[in-house]
This record gives sequence, structure tokens and C-alpha cells, in this order.
Amino acid sequence: MQCQRLARRITRYVLTKANFFRYADEKLVITAAHIIQCMKDSDIFTQPTPPLSELEETYADYYQKVVDAKGGNREKAALKRESKRRLSDILQKMVFYVNVVSDGNLSKLYSSGFPVLAQKKTGTVPDTAIHNALLMVLTQHLVVINIVKSKDESNSQPGGLRNEPNEPDSL
Repeated sequence: MQCQRLARRITRYVLTKANFFRYADEKLVITAAHIIQCMKDSDIFTQPTPPLSELEETYADYYQKVVDAKGGNREKAALKRESKRRLSDILQKMVFYVNVVSDGNLSKLYSSGFPVLAQKKTGTVPDTAIHNALLMVLTQHLVVINIVKSKDESNSQPGGLRNEPNEPDSL
């Protein structure tokens, strides 16, 4: 009975939520190519969202824009950044898909080709009754603290002296 009240521990591996847009162009080209190859070869990730064909088209466009922008033309560099943003967004959506399908399984995460945070993420899932009771107690304490603070602030003068209630004049 007491064991049921204790929070259960969960251990999962988590895919990094890398901001692919911040990758250097060369690193993104290599990383995206690796991800595409791994996703093509995978028996686990059979229906990726967005589709793999969309990722391949966006990758090809970005790769061409990287090559074109090497000349230093500002217009081509701006087009490359727009293409990089599209590729990064698609990769980020695919990260979500891989996380859902792999459900924290490290071997599945590695098979996706995405960078993996190899540390375990351990958390607790509290029992609802305990969680609700704790939340209620904390809320009550915060309300009491706020009431006391507001009374103290309203009773003090700028010089730090307390404002005593006026005594009625006696005749």
C-alpha cells in the first residue's frame, strides 16, 4: 500500500532538440545527409512525418544554395538562409516523430541518424492524490504569506515606522 503512494520512477533516453538552424552549413549538410540515409534504411521509422521525400527535396535545394552562395553574393546568401530555415524546420518536425516512435529506446534513437543525448533523463510521476494534496497545501501557504506581506506593507510608513490606529480624543 505504501509503495503505491510513492512516486514511480521513469528512465528514458531523449533525442536532442538540436536547433539545426544554428549548425554551420557544412555540418548541417553532413548531418542531414546522414539522417536521410538512416531514415531510408530504417525498418522502424516507416511513415515519417513530414514524408522523407519532402526532406530529400528540401535537402537538395539547401545543398545547391550552399554551393551557389560560396561566391559571396548577398542575394544568394539570403536565399541559402531561407532554404536552411526550411530544412531546419523539417528536421525539427522529424525529431518529434522519431521521439514519439522510439519512446525513449536508445537503439531506436541511434538508428534514426539524429544526434542523441546519451544521458538518461530520470523523472518522477507522482501519484495524483499526493500531487493534488501537496499542491493544495503549497497554495494555502502562499496565500497566507501574501496576506501577511500585504498587511505588513499597508501598516508601515515610508520611514519604516508602523502606522498605529488613532486613539479617539478623550474629553
